[in-house]
Amino acid sequence: MKLQTRRILKATAACLAALLIAGTASALPQNLIETSAAEVTVANPFTWADVPDEDIIRVGNDYYLAGTTMHTVPGLVILHSKDLVNWENISYCFDRFDFDDDAFSLKNHKEIYGQGIWAPAIRYANGQFYVFSNINGKGLQCYTSKDIRGPWKHHNMQGRIYDLSVLFDDDGKIYAIHGYGEVKCTELKPDMSGPIEETERTIIPEGNAVGEGHHMYKINGMYYLISTDYKPNGRTLCSRSKSIWGPYETVTITADETFGYHAAPLTQVPRGEKYRIGEDGTKFGIPQVDKDATACTNIHQGGIVEDQNGQWWALLMMDFHSIGRTVTLAPVTWKDGWPMLGLEGNLGRAPRTWFKPNISLNEKPHAPYERNEDFNGKALGRVWQWNHNPDNSLWSLTERPGFMRLRTGNPVGKLLEARNTLTQRTIGPRCQGTVCMDISHMLPGDHAGLFSFCSQPGGLTVIRKADGYALQMSDREETKAENSISGSPWSASNATIIWTE
Repeated sequence: MKLQTRRILKATAACLAALLIAGTASALPQNLIETSAAEVTVANPFTWADVPDEDIIRVGNDYYLAGTTMHTVPGLVILHSKDLVNWENISYCFDRFDFDDDAFSLKNHKEIYGQGIWAPAIRYANGQFYVFSNINGKGLQCYTSKDIRGPWKHHNMQGRIYDLSVLFDDDGKIYAIHGYGEVKCTELKPDMSGPIEETERTIIPEGNAVGEGHHMYKINGMYYLISTDYKPNGRTLCSRSKSIWGPYETVTITADETFGYHAAPLTQVPRGEKYRIGEDGTKFGIPQVDKDATACTNIHQGGIVEDQNGQWWALLMMDFHSIGRTVTLAPVTWKDGWPMLGLEGNLGRAPRTWFKPNISLNEKPHAPYERNEDFNGKALGRVWQWNHNPDNSLWSLTERPGFMRLRTGNPVGKLLEARNTLTQRTIGPRCQGTVCMDISHMLPGDHAGLFSFCSQPGGLTVIRKADGYALQMSDREETKAENSISGSPWSASNATIIWTE
């Protein structure tokens, strides 16, 4: 399918041309069940949205969560909560990737799909916030701000440190804990200019059943490292030591907790399985699910936090089918010095539904994102992200108030190379998106509409042809259906498309 948008494309309402749709939000989170003024229960996964690789901290009475954003911008999302259940998107660490590299901007057939920036560690020390993360091919990055809402200062620390946790120790030293299987510890320079390379040491050797996604804490003088492994069955582990340098002992604090959900097949590059060829020539396949493995479907990778009443909680992610990596909340019970997930008598298992933390009971339930958009503001709502760096000269919210106007750059031959694709994350358990477009300025050959934007995208698009308009339904491989459009309600100034996921 050839995609190009010439001249002017105008769109308004919930979504617009060539974008990932994410549905309208309910008045209350669908996972929140009010039982009385004093008792509120929460069902997992409590986010019902994709917030991968989350890390959690508490500063006073406020909780902050940082999550992976990969190739989309603005990048490194920061959520805020007063009660660990109701969250609000309040910030991103950067507006665009500031590297002079075509791949970050979808130029010259280069891209960073599934790469970019990932697995952040958020910390508060020395009167400011720190968010550490890795960018593929660019090394360790750090963003600092005295205000969680920004602006953020970017420190390119470089160095091959990824999937890390950071600990600000009592003596003022700063440590990065990183690696898969073989866990390493490296001291960082206080000015965030880089790691102190000569300090790097292995603190947990390979073969000790420790995985990745590290979260390091110092609690009552003891060092605790939370990590995860998911092959073939998922589990979350805790390692502890009296010294940051070890030796460490390790136990499993939860394993195979899926809340009864089943693993789903994942689109992937094949390894001997039958595969199909996508429109861009990529080989991909959907292999059968291993029914004997939980893999990433279980809760895994995340952090722990102590609330104001001394109760500890774990926020772990789980791969939830097409929604992405959702976040779960589980009580932590300390047993023999270990932070075990679950309740006494059933340690290691997380409740599917449990009582909301007994804090901020007056917090009004709300969704983390306002997903509807009338484009009447001076800036896009925080729910929106661009697919790779956008070309800011080709879009405007001010040229026609109440509309987003998109202008054409260089025509491309496939969706995955189309710049200025505006996206939202899908939400569960089902979602619906609606877009209203003024298509009167489209030229023959132009496509515009809604896409479920993933490794195997599909969409509903309006196509301008020499003799009029057509509505086309397609996926990555082929056109599924195409119908001519004429008459009401398909006027050129009011084309409405609805997509249900």
